[in-house]
Amino acid sequence: YASHFKECPDADAVILLDEAVARVDSNNRLRYLRHHRTKIMTDAGLDRAVLRIAYPEGDRIEEFRAHTIVPPGHLHKVERQHIREERVGMDRVMIVTFPNVQKGVVLEYEYEWRSDHLHTLPEWRFQQDDYVRRSRFELQLPDGMAFDASFPWSPPGAPVATRAAIKDRDNPLRPLTQTFWEVRNQPPLRPMPLVPFPEEYRLTLHVQLRTYDEKSDDPAAKRALTEQSAEAGYTSPESFRVKRTWAEVGSALDAELRGILADDAGVAELNINISNML
Repeated sequence: YASHFKECPDADAVILLDEAVARVDSNNRLRYLRHHRTKIMTDAGLDRAVLRIAYPEGDRIEEFRAHTIVPPGHLHKVERQHIREERVGMDRVMIVTFPNVQKGVVLEYEYEWRSDHLHTLPEWRFQQDDYVRRSRFELQLPDGMAFDASFPWSPPGAPVATRAAIKDRDNPLRPLTQTFWEVRNQPPLRPMPLVPFPEEYRLTLHVQLRTYDEKSDDPAAKRALTEQSAEAGYTSPESFRVKRTWAEVGSALDAELRGILADDAGVAELNINISNML
């Protein structure tokens, strides 16, 4: 219940924890578990008490739980009357208003988003409008399933994927591959001089499930994901390959810069030779 964080002394709110686990269950459905905690630091941060969760029509938000923690530890549960839903375009939006909100409280929520469509993984924002103390995104995929992951803007210090073999919590005999990315103490996105669209520079992870490897012994799952990808317009794995790392982008920029400098050096040498002739 700290009232001050030296890393962000002027923050109106601090995201203490933001984590998600996206896994494909034994029925080849997407299950996306989200857990989040935000601490309100000032009166200007009270607007964080209204939460909006958008999800596609046909998907489901289940096992939603939330509460306001008032120091030194009093819990005020979010009840049904604090929740309403709206339709926005093709999506549904769950709107949650936390009770008993005041400066110093912690807002905590978790839910599971379930979908029959494996291509609907949302982007994951490691960098948000508030200071983030810990952010973690995890994938749990069955044997043979592949994915593409990219950071459209990935400066030095972007998280690197860590992989491990684990067991399915619902079926210990079913092996899964765990892949996760984690960031700690991430400053918020701020307006940048001379940058018209700073949102494009937010540290954001994009993940696209592709298909099963040909070696996979699960043809039904392979067929399900391939058909869903075709419906979504993903014609081949190559169609959503991008430059994945800052190193690749940096190498390309470095090569271009060297070419420019080489051209400049050639022009300078020519000017010197001409001067010597005059």
